[in-house]
Amino acid sequence: MDFDCPTFSYFDGIADHYWASDDTIRKGEWNHLALTYNFETHAIEMYLNSNQVGGSWMGGSIPTGTGPVVSAYPMGIGASITSEDGCNGKLAGEGQYPFYGKIDEVFIYNRILPSDDIFEIVNKPPYRITLSSYSINENSANGSVVAYLNALDPNNGEEHTFSLVEGETGNHNALFTINNGNELTLASELNYEIDPQCKILLETEDERNNRLRNSFNIIVNDMNDIPTLAQALEDQSLVERTPWSYTFSSTTFVDEDTWDHLAYSATLEDGNSLPGWMELDPSGRTFSGTPTEIGIYQVMLIARDDSSAVVSDIFQVQVEPNAVPLSETLKFRIYPQPANEYIIVETSSIVEGTLNIMDITGKSVLNSRLEAGKENSINLSGIPDGIYFYRLESGNMKAAGKLVVQ
Repeated sequence: MDFDCPTFSYFDGIADHYWASDDTIRKGEWNHLALTYNFETHAIEMYLNSNQVGGSWMGGSIPTGTGPVVSAYPMGIGASITSEDGCNGKLAGEGQYPFYGKIDEVFIYNRILPSDDIFEIVNKPPYRITLSSYSINENSANGSVVAYLNALDPNNGEEHTFSLVEGETGNHNALFTINNGNELTLASELNYEIDPQCKILLETEDERNNRLRNSFNIIVNDMNDIPTLAQALEDQSLVERTPWSYTFSSTTFVDEDTWDHLAYSATLEDGNSLPGWMELDPSGRTFSGTPTEIGIYQVMLIARDDSSAVVSDIFQVQVEPNAVPLSETLKFRIYPQPANEYIIVETSSIVEGTLNIMDITGKSVLNSRLEAGKENSINLSGIPDGIYFYRLESGNMKAAGKLVVQ
């Protein structure tokens, strides 16, 4: 890597004299250089980045004049007069090693500045904190980067640290954190409906312990909120061939976006259509129908907002047999209840008939013929334990009920 050292040249009316420092400037970085020179004593003090450095007159050639001399040569700032082999190399001819760097500011004083003044001039504090972004979408995940932080500092090239500090303008500091030195990140999800703006207070510190605080308003962008379930739907118990309706509450689902509209639809839990006897009136939020089949249905109600975000809930509709005969009443008795391996069907009015046993979905699991004028024993050994429904028919007479097998 190439190095160079700060050097001072002076013409005292007799000869050119060159003073070179013992320290080097690293190329590719900003450096602060200050020099004071006493024409009477020829004392030189050089400061590199506010720190005094040593040096010597090259070749032992010390000026002898006692005052500034008007020279035909213009003042040169930044020109190299030493070889690139180091600061102890030969004197280079004028223009042989031109200066290819950048100079930010130059100050010339008609007095010798003390070291404290030089330190104050060089050690300038940062004057502004900037953010790469000043907004974040609501509901962004924890750890999302809100902005990259930067400090504006007269001392170019200085490193800075950043922190969130307490103060009147840092009401929402707890919602944020700083990662990887300069990344302002989320420590908690933000909600536009609660905090449309978040006030934070940031502090930066430079390499010389100069500090600066700036407050900022982080804008929370309003995004579509997914509706949520607020009140579970109630399970329904129905009777076959009996009209039914169920109106669910307008607060079953809620949406934080007050401007949003919810549209309702319904299917069975597996995505199939509702049974033919059941329908939903979306505008009235009402299910209705007259069940024609016994069974248990898992019904899914779906709410969709204007941005097609959806939420759903499932409730159970159980249809039980209608125990009222369709024609004249059958006189019968089924026992034991609960049943185990068999049941007895005893009736005085059956001429002949059938007994159909169904599971809770309405699927037939046993169909047995009944003989007239006797106790009919029905074997249940092949039926698993559970709740079943039965339907008894004899001629134009029918009856139904529930059967428990255990």
